[in-house]
Amino acid sequence: MIRRRCVVQARRPHARPPRAGGYGVAWKEVGTQADPGQGDFFALYDETVRTYVPRLVLSNPRAAGGDAPPIVGVGTSGNRFTLLYGQPSGAEAWDVDFEGRPVATSVTYPSAQGNIGAVSAQPVGSTLVATYADYASSDPLNQTAGDRLFVELTCRP
Repeated sequence: MIRRRCVVQARRPHARPPRAGGYGVAWKEVGTQADPGQGDFFALYDETVRTYVPRLVLSNPRAAGGDAPPIVGVGTSGNRFTLLYGQPSGAEAWDVDFEGRPVATSVTYPSAQGNIGAVSAQPVGSTLVATYADYASSDPLNQTAGDRLFVELTCRP
């Protein structure tokens, strides 16, 4: 995964459609108060034709609270991609196809305390590994007690 501003990416999985080679990128369109962004996008960059088509994965109006959560990780799972969202109550993983269409139900990462810190993720082969703090207190000035969780998500096609 490489972070460039609000963009995260992963190498393309060994898949047939549409061609081998390339990588997936995901980003949140932020916008402004006058012209708010649409939500979270995914695109497959195809190295053979050197182009990509952005696809809206989760629109702001469809998201809980009217604002799509940030994408904090992108990994591969078989011939699909996994998008990891940083939710206030924990991380949530979505499997999408090469056009950004959800292909499975989402997986929610655990939180024993319900007060998570920032989520970060790294693809390792066909596994997406995430880490985040699970604080005992919801007070941002008292986040010294709690646990650090490492969660490994492996999806099978």
